Amino acid sequence: MTLSRDDILNKDDLKTEIVDVPEWGGDVIVLEMTGQDRSDYDDLLMDDKRNNAHIVTGLLVRSCVDSNGQRLFGLDDLDRLAAKSPRPLMKIFDVCRRINGLELPVQLPTASFELAADFSMVLN
Repeated sequence: MTLSRDDILNKDDLKTEIVDVPEWGGDVIVLEMTGQDRSDYDDLLMDDKRNNAHIVTGLLVRSCVDSNGQRLFGLDDLDRLAAKSPRPLMKIFDVCRRINGLELPVQLPTASFELAADFSMVLN
């Protein structure tokens, strides 16, 4: 079957996944990014001043939503999220990365991958 314009534009195609975060006492809903969110995230990673510091939190800001599908966090929360324990951050980041089809290290800058690897070592 050939899809029409309306078929494509009216299809709800963003995946969601619920992540149990016992460190925070509950669940977090992860929503696949839209095309625009992905472009914005890529732009954040290319910003030399912030790409390493916000590789994890930038993805969480664009992917974590409440039960109504509204973002939990805004860009003004990047630094506060970065101050949280790496264990829950990386657990959610891994789901965000998977649900958005982001594979490390191919699609992320090398320095950012090293930061993510540092976070991952904390988990092991």
